[in-house]
Parts: sequence; structure tokens; C-alpha cells
Amino acid sequence: MKALYTLVFILFFAFAAFAQPEMDLFIYVPEISSNYPLADGGTQTSPFPVPQGTVRTFTFTITNSGSSDLILAKTGAEYVSLSGTAAGEAILDESNITGTVASGASVTFTLSSKATTPAGNYSISLSIANNDANENPYNGTIKFTVSAPTSVVSAEAAGISISPNPSIDGRISINGNVLIEKVMVYDVNGTSEEFAGAATFHTRQKGLLIVHVYTNKGIVAEKIRVQ
Repeated sequence: MKALYTLVFILFFAFAAFAQPEMDLFIYVPEISSNYPLADGGTQTSPFPVPQGTVRTFTFTITNSGSSDLILAKTGAEYVSLSGTAAGEAILDESNITGTVASGASVTFTLSSKATTPAGNYSISLSIANNDANENPYNGTIKFTVSAPTSVVSAEAAGISISPNPSIDGRISINGNVLIEKVMVYDVNGTSEEFAGAATFHTRQKGLLIVHVYTNKGIVAEKIRVQ
């Protein structure tokens, strides 16, 4: 019987030692109705510019894929600490966070830009204190661009079309009588390619992509799929 108690004792503490929380962070992209990960220490770039004078809300999801409760700790008065060039231009809403995320559960918070934010390139760094043994604090950075009010236009307004869509081999043509300054291609993880002044280009990225065409009539943002 003593041996049995000893075995139970060992197994209990062995389980407790392995019962750990595991924090992950995701950003929701409404334009493609999908979440993409923001790794600890990583950076993600939003492929969609924010027209000046409008508000853009970034929704973040904290998940706990571990086997014990994830405990979030406040730094000062907030669970999410902000820094970077856009820290003063962001409105944080963490009202959904209670401090504890159970195993297998998740919780969300949002960051919103301000309509008064000037045009330019911005970054926001986040830091979230928690009890994840190897990701405390959990840090990540997002980058986004606020564009001039008239710079983002539809493909129809610019008089262009992008084809084929979907593309089998990644070779894309931009059709229309416009001056093309450059083309930027982003995947859902923020990885980018740049093509200078080309009406045709060949992307090596796969899946759902965002194409920004910089023309003399404005910036056109379109979704394409490369198989």
C-alpha cells in the first residue's frame, strides 16, 4: 500500500510539473475573414492601408493551448502595455479580459486607430505579462500605414483590372491605361514582395494574397489567389 501511495504521489507531482499554460496571439483581418498569428517577439504588417479620417480596429485573440490556466498580469493599470510610434494613436479596449484564460479557451481585446492620425507609417508594440514559462512577457509588433484621404481608390475608379484570378503559376497582369509606379504583394502573414513599375509581375507566394497597385490615380488594393 505504501508503494501505491508513493506512486500516486509521484504521478500527481509529475502531472503538476507538466501542466503548463501555453499562450498564443492572433490578429483578425476582416478583409479576408481570417486570423493570422503574431508570434512572441514577432512583427506583422497589415497589408491594408487605413485611409486618413477613418478608424481601423485591430482585433486580437489570446488563446491558451496549454493544460493549465493562463494568468494575465496587469502592468500598471492595464493587461496590454503599448509602445512604439503609434502607441499614442491607438485606443485600447481590454474590457473582455478578466485575467484568467482557462485551458483551451480564448479572450479578445482590440486596438483602434484614431480618425485624426496623420498619414504615415506606424508601429505598435504590445507586451503582455503572463505565467507562460517561456513567453513572459509575450511581445509582438504590428505595423500599418495611414494613407492620405484620396490615395485609396477602387480598381474600377482607377480603370484597371488584375488577371488572371486565380492564377496557376503566380504570373499576373494589370490591365488599364494608367501609370504604374510599383506593385506590392502581401500574404496573410505580412510577407511582402515589391515590383517596380511593372504591368506584369510574377509572385512566388501562394494562397490568398493582397496586391497593392500604386498608380497615378491612387492606390488600388485587391485580393488574388495563387494556386
